Amino acid sequence: MAFQLHCDTAQKIKSKKKYQAGFTALELLVVLIIGLIIIAWGASRIDRLFSKSKLSEGLSDVNLLLVNTKDLKTNSGYGAPGTDLAPLLISTNGIPKNITVTDGVPYGKA
Repeated sequence: MAFQLHCDTAQKIKSKKKYQAGFTALELLVVLIIGLIIIAWGASRIDRLFSKSKLSEGLSDVNLLLVNTKDLKTNSGYGAPGTDLAPLLISTNGIPKNITVTDGVPYGKA
């Protein structure tokens, strides 16, 4: 009797496995929708990554300008009041590479 019960249970398990061989269309659809939601969420946040990069680049440029300007200081200071230090920074390559110089005036990116 116990052997018969065990065989019947094994046959029921095998018959259920025949019907569960793979994903249903509904399961695949749910997975695709969840995947698309995750991709859309990531795409909406990518602009924040680039804006942080631009901010970091701008801070790096300002820091480099400060360091290079401090290097221009002599024993008597930076020169007479109102002295334009831009030509000195340009001549000593003290302007960062991504800042353009037009007619002796440095311009940063917008």
